[in-house]
Amino acid sequence: MKLKIAIVGAGISGLTAGILLKKLGHDVSIFEKSSSISEYGAGINLSRNATILLERSGLLEGLKDISQYPSRSIIRNYKGSKEIASKDLKGLITCDRRELVKFLSNTFIDQEGDLHLSNEVYEVNASTGELSFKNKKKEKADLVLACDGIKSLAKVNNFKEIEAKFSGYVAWRGIVDIENLPNLKKLKDINIYYGPGAHVVHYPIGQKGKINFIAIQSSPDWLGESWRTQGKKEDLLEEFKDWDKDILRLFSNCSKVYKWGIFDRKQLKRLVDSKLVLMGDAAHPMVPFMGQGACMSIEDAYIFSRLLEDHPENLNKVLDGYQKLRLKRVSWMQKRSRIQGKFNHVSNPLIAKIRNLATRSLISRNIEGIHSYDADLELSKL
Repeated sequence: MKLKIAIVGAGISGLTAGILLKKLGHDVSIFEKSSSISEYGAGINLSRNATILLERSGLLEGLKDISQYPSRSIIRNYKGSKEIASKDLKGLITCDRRELVKFLSNTFIDQEGDLHLSNEVYEVNASTGELSFKNKKKEKADLVLACDGIKSLAKVNNFKEIEAKFSGYVAWRGIVDIENLPNLKKLKDINIYYGPGAHVVHYPIGQKGKINFIAIQSSPDWLGESWRTQGKKEDLLEEFKDWDKDILRLFSNCSKVYKWGIFDRKQLKRLVDSKLVLMGDAAHPMVPFMGQGACMSIEDAYIFSRLLEDHPENLNKVLDGYQKLRLKRVSWMQKRSRIQGKFNHVSNPLIAKIRNLATRSLISRNIEGIHSYDADLELSKL
C-alpha cells in the first residue's frame, strides 16, 4: 500500500525518515519552515546503536568523508587532566551537524523526494491528516510525522503540552581549528572532564581539522531556551578559570561561543494520535548528558520505516508497535540522562572520589548498555 506521508521539519529525524520511507516507495513530502537546509555549527556524535542502522540502510558509507572515528572515550579530572577511566569505542562517528543535515537532505532529493522550503506548518489535524501552512496553503496526507523539534506546533495542536522547566544547567559550546591547539594525540579521542559543579566534553569533527566542545555547569536560574544565543568568551574563561590549561587553551582559541539554558520536559505518555506521529525532539526532548538525542531520532525513523515495511497493510499495527517500542526506550534514556547530569557535577570532594571509583568500575557496562541496543532485535520481539 502506497501512502502519502507528510513530514514536518527537515532535521535529522525528518530527513532520515523521509529517506527510508521514500525507499519503500511511499509518496513523501518534507515541509521545512526555513528558507534553506542549514544548521548552526555544532558537533554531533552517533554511537553504534545509530550507526548500525545507518549501515543497514545504506547511508553510513556516504558519511565517511565528513566524519571522524574516535576510538576511545576518556574521562579525566578537571585539573591536570589525569585519566579517571576510559573505554574503547566501536562504531562511533563524530561530525558537524551541518554536514550531516546537508548529506541527508541531498540524499532525499536524489531519491526524488519532495523537499519544500519556506513552508511553515502552524497546525496539524491529527484526525484528518490535514496540514495548514502560514502561507494559507493546505495539504492532506495519510500520515503526518512531526519532526519539528522541542517547540513542535504539530505536537502543541494535538497533545497536552508539558511545561518546560529549567534543569539547573547552563551550557556553552564552540568549534575550534585543531591547528591552533597542542597535544594532538589527546584531541583524537572523546575527552570528558569532571569538575565541581561542571563538566566539559570535546571531540574531533569532520575532515577539516575541527574540535567541538561543550561545557555544562550547574546554575540556579536562566531565561530563554535557544541554543543559538552567542555568549562572551571572557565569561566562559572566567567560569572555568581553575580548570586544566589545555581546556582553557581550547576555549581561548574559539572565535565564537554560544551559551544557553538547558530545559527539561517530562516524557509524553503517547507518541501517536490518529494520523499524527511524533519523532525526534518533538517526541522525546532530553537533557544532553548521554549525547543520545540524534541517535534516538535515527532509531525513531528506522523503527517506524521497518514496521511499515513489515506491515504495509496494517497501519494500526505499525502505529501501536512504534509507540510501544519507542516509549520504552526513550523514557529510559531520559531518566538515564538526568541521572548522568547529577553524576557528572558532584562537588563534594569525598563523594567525587567515590564517583570516580564507580566510574572506573561501571564505564564499560554503562556505555555498552546504550551502544549495544539493536533496533532490529527489539522489532523481532514484537
